[in-house]
Amino acid sequence: MRHQKRVKKLGRKKQHRVSMLRNMATSLIKNERIDTTLSKAKVLRTFVEPIITRAKKANDTQDMNVILHHKREVMKKIKDRDVIVKLFEDIALRYMNRNGGYTRIYKLGPRKGDNAEMAMIELVEELLDTTSTTAKQGSDKKEKSKMGSTKKTQSKKKPVEEKKEPEVKAEESVETTEETPDNKE
Repeated sequence: MRHQKRVKKLGRKKQHRVSMLRNMATSLIKNERIDTTLSKAKVLRTFVEPIITRAKKANDTQDMNVILHHKREVMKKIKDRDVIVKLFEDIALRYMNRNGGYTRIYKLGPRKGDNAEMAMIELVEELLDTTSTTAKQGSDKKEKSKMGSTKKTQSKKKPVEEKKEPEVKAEESVETTEETPDNKE
């Protein structure tokens, strides 16, 4: 009996399952979206999210030994150096303000050949926030409702109007070469 065995075997031996998850994780980080079966997507989510958390921890500290430790731990699971660079320099920075839940799974329906339930797993689109967290906290105000509980409200900001540049006609911007005496032959 398999009591308290939490590993989803996916019908594969350990080495095949681990290499498959490494390849799928590499593809997910490189392309940020892949199609696979639903059960593989659920297992891949539990494999990829700790990797992204490791990359976030490496970017959160200044100690070079800790950064090197986290990079080596991630490199045990992902072998492609270009993907490692993308993970630590782009994806980890994108999710610095997010506590978990970096992936999203959409069900796509059954596959045509064998009727397997298909799914698309993707990295959640999180915009890279360049403002500091202290500036963000200053814009939130706590407001007391009539019932006594507090709720956060965003402070209203005026929309920024873009400056419009004067339009230049194409006829004015083109130089006439016929009028210059140097070009006469």
